[in-house]
Amino acid sequence: MNPQSTDFESNQGKDPDHYLFVGRSYLRDRLHRFAETLSNTYMFFGPPGSGKLELALHLATMVLCPYGGCGRCGTCISISRGEHLDLTILRRSGNFIEIDDVRSVLRDAVQTPNYGGNRLVIIPEIHLAQRSGPTLLKTIEEPPSKTIFIFTAEAIEGEILPIASRCIQIEVPRLSDAAIKSYLMTLGTLDDQTETIVEASIGRLDFAKSLSQNPAMVDYLNQWLAVVESTPHTPTALSELASILTEAPPLSSESETKSQGRKKRDELDLVLMGINYLARQLSKANLRTTFDRQEALDALSRAARSLQLNVSVALAVREAVFSIALL
Repeated sequence: MNPQSTDFESNQGKDPDHYLFVGRSYLRDRLHRFAETLSNTYMFFGPPGSGKLELALHLATMVLCPYGGCGRCGTCISISRGEHLDLTILRRSGNFIEIDDVRSVLRDAVQTPNYGGNRLVIIPEIHLAQRSGPTLLKTIEEPPSKTIFIFTAEAIEGEILPIASRCIQIEVPRLSDAAIKSYLMTLGTLDDQTETIVEASIGRLDFAKSLSQNPAMVDYLNQWLAVVESTPHTPTALSELASILTEAPPLSSESETKSQGRKKRDELDLVLMGINYLARQLSKANLRTTFDRQEALDALSRAARSLQLNVSVALAVREAVFSIALL
């Protein structure tokens, strides 16, 4: 029996995924067209945290839900929990998508759908499939007729180009502040920290969720304001401040189970959040300063670029703190 609600009235109301389309309503229109005329392969690509996986799941609900993706029936709930029998989501075993990971989902992909419609296979972060891409490519070149593959990627380049060329491609831009605030409403976490969370999230759903669930992270972001507000700016005081800002709290409670590479990425991301949060406050003239704001913003921009080039977190933070304080 298809896991759907028998009470259609309970399926009425606001789309629980509405935040994905704030300022990006054209994406909803595209998904509706896709659901009406299905292809076998799709690829959502865009920056981290822009909602690519969420959009992939939304498309899955539109295909599998008897009401076209209501978000509330038994089918939609089973999809949101990762329990629907006709939906397979690849969960990679390490830092990269390995051949065994791909083979595992391909075993599901060739099975006949349980409910007579379509089977969906979602493979997030396909750009991490450097070694397993050829194995996957063989299947999507001649996919099972009832199987739909949905990929997500940060960019269409390098090893994934052969896979991407066989997909309908959907570019997903970064979310607006209004969309992030709408997302926080769905989490039920609007409070006096909302504006801080929205501004620090820099359009990333994963950042917004982590910040809303971890008050220590919000406190950490506010410590960045001390770079321009605190005195005295002696070398000793600045070194102490840089050390404090380098010791960022974990992005999530799952930190202990993450790989070293993922922990390093989380650490970089949180420091980058702090730099961007301070830059936004400076841009809005919310902070009292005795120096040129543009020079301070330039210093923060240099520090952010250093982080994105995988420079040591400690060095990038020290560069930002000393560059601004000594203006």
